[in-house]
Amino acid sequence: MTPRPVPFKLLGILLIIVPLLTGILVLTLAAIFDTDVPTDALLTYFYANQSIISSLFYIFALINIVHIVIVIGLHGLLAPKHAYVTICTVFGILCNLLFSIQNIQWRFLVTHLANVFVDPTSSPQLKETMIGIFDSSYAYLGFGVEGNLGLLLMFLWLCGIAIAVLRDTHFPKWLGVLGCISTAMFVLNYLEFLGPQPPFVATAGTIGNNLINIWQLLLGVFILRQE
Repeated sequence: MTPRPVPFKLLGILLIIVPLLTGILVLTLAAIFDTDVPTDALLTYFYANQSIISSLFYIFALINIVHIVIVIGLHGLLAPKHAYVTICTVFGILCNLLFSIQNIQWRFLVTHLANVFVDPTSSPQLKETMIGIFDSSYAYLGFGVEGNLGLLLMFLWLCGIAIAVLRDTHFPKWLGVLGCISTAMFVLNYLEFLGPQPPFVATAGTIGNNLINIWQLLLGVFILRQE
């Protein structure tokens, strides 16, 4: 079944809004929430600030769903001339679904775990159980589903789209080159799951994340101007 075409104007607008909103949310979340702390401290802090933190993760999950519209829109724009984009579209849809599942757990699962953990009537054994459930879910959904499989699928989607933009005569070469460079730097985020890496790898991966957002924004601007 062929995905229904997304209007180019809507595609361009989403390519501008989604990266901007994602960048703002990432900076906001990083400023108020640190996951690199002991689980008991994390659950206690999450409970005290769950309204804002869980809302941010819920918005992230919704953005992942909206990004599927972008994936389908770029498919309609590029797949007719570049057949391999079709399989990349499947990767793009799957990775956003996985990201959404990971983000939505904070709104429901972690909220419940934090509420039980700080409940004064909870026994020490029950608190330890809550910690164990969080650690297991974070290891599976956070590192396994999102951080490992999700990032791999995202890289494959980005790689296919960047190459298609580079080869497509409708787009300027510099836009395709920027996409390829951004994607190459983005994949460095995946290396941390293969073992300890030099500090510059993490820095380059972070720069790659930002470049991906900038590239998508510029892609949206170009599509709107052409439309």
